[in-house]
Amino acid sequence: MGCLEPVVIERLIARPDEPVRGMSAGQGFTATVLIPDIVQAARGYYADVPGLEKELAETPFRTFGLEVRFDAPHRLEAFGEDLCLAPDYRRAVDLFGVCTFSNVSLPVPPDKEFQKNIFPDLKFHTDRGALFENQVSLFYRNPADPDHRPPRRTSTLIIPNAVFFLQAEREGQRDAAGARNLVLFQPETAAAALGKVMVRMAWDGPPGTGEVCLFDNRTVVHASHHDGERHYPIAVQYLT
Repeated sequence: MGCLEPVVIERLIARPDEPVRGMSAGQGFTATVLIPDIVQAARGYYADVPGLEKELAETPFRTFGLEVRFDAPHRLEAFGEDLCLAPDYRRAVDLFGVCTFSNVSLPVPPDKEFQKNIFPDLKFHTDRGALFENQVSLFYRNPADPDHRPPRRTSTLIIPNAVFFLQAEREGQRDAAGARNLVLFQPETAAAALGKVMVRMAWDGPPGTGEVCLFDNRTVVHASHHDGERHYPIAVQYLT
């Protein structure tokens, strides 16, 4: 059973508050939904914000954030040399908005070098404009990269588009939100939003741990959060 095979996903969707244990290529894993009902959570979190139901009606997923943790190092076959996201991963990103994987490595084609990115604190944005075909961002803490060996002190925060626009409305920035590129939240309000309307990829596995974060730029926005200290850039690849 692969970590994203239909039987795993169906169990998570049916009971999003219950983690699923499984095996993939001989390695045990635990799959956990991070926010079981993002629509209901946002409805409570932004109850005072005008336009709430309109934004929520356009949210393409109900469960938000899938975390997969392997018990031992595991190779993820998430994409091929054509940089096309594998079907099981595509389905998971569509269903959960963002997927994270811990204790993993990736096959990296020799002619497809990853770039490295880091951004200003709490600057929520999208990586890809509407005209790009490769709309999926894959962030990678590479266990073979000496720069990535220590846990990363800069985390990645991910929110659905609806939450981005509702937060912009709350902060009086709705008129500037169309391009999906704004500084939103303060450190304390971002901390309060975690697990309610926001997912955090902490990049905090032990030294030498491989970690991956996957999302579609059409449905979510993300930001770096330095939490007082800007750390190393993360590896990035864009997939179709």
